[in-house]
Amino acid sequence: MGAIDLHCHLGKWFFPIEADGVDDILKFMEKNDIELSVVSSSRALTYDFREGNRELWEAIRDRRELLGYLFLNPNYLEESYEEMDRYLMKEKFVGLGELYDDGYIGGQRLDCDGHRRILERMLERFPQRLVLFHCWGRDGVSRLLRLAKEFPEVKFVAGHMGHPDWELAAESFRDVPNVYLEICSSSPIRGKLESVVRRIGADRVVFGSDSTLINPAFVVGMVEESDLGDEEKEMILHLNARKLLKEEP
Repeated sequence: MGAIDLHCHLGKWFFPIEADGVDDILKFMEKNDIELSVVSSSRALTYDFREGNRELWEAIRDRRELLGYLFLNPNYLEESYEEMDRYLMKEKFVGLGELYDDGYIGGQRLDCDGHRRILERMLERFPQRLVLFHCWGRDGVSRLLRLAKEFPEVKFVAGHMGHPDWELAAESFRDVPNVYLEICSSSPIRGKLESVVRRIGADRVVFGSDSTLINPAFVVGMVEESDLGDEEKEMILHLNARKLLKEEP
């Protein structure tokens, strides 16, 4: 049974990449036995979040293999609330993402007041939605940890699971059951998945590729070539995501 990819991007970036469109995503999916991908807009993240969200909706609305994350910008709260009301009522949007820490959004942190207000609004109007956060480095781990404890009703997906501080992430989130570690990164480390599973359990680890920035084959190989058991691999590749998305197995 095919994998479920919880971390994909649609669109161009400010640096050259070989693939950026829907056809590219679908081609990657077919080659790597990925049956469902959840996609966010790179345009929304790096330039115009309203235009990016609109483009994403147009791209996924008739694609059964694709679901979407809505990107919101804490610098523009009223506009973000309008976007939430416009798109999260659509079944194709499963939640918010890839919400970012600093960088692309003018110095705003994961745990800034704006993100808190966005999460409060989401819980009030659209509960049971996922939130994919870019979780990178010690600062990303500590900020997401604060938010996850403050919002225990929200299911957070820790994009990149803190890479390069993935060991810290596994330890930090071990007793925080509403955080799931998503495995994509830009470098392979022998024994990484096995170590994370020992610390937090296979039921808290999910598959994501960072496609189209990264070819999913790289991350699929991390799972398939690991020393984990078949049941643990199945949990990571698709079973845990099915539960989060409430998809039938």
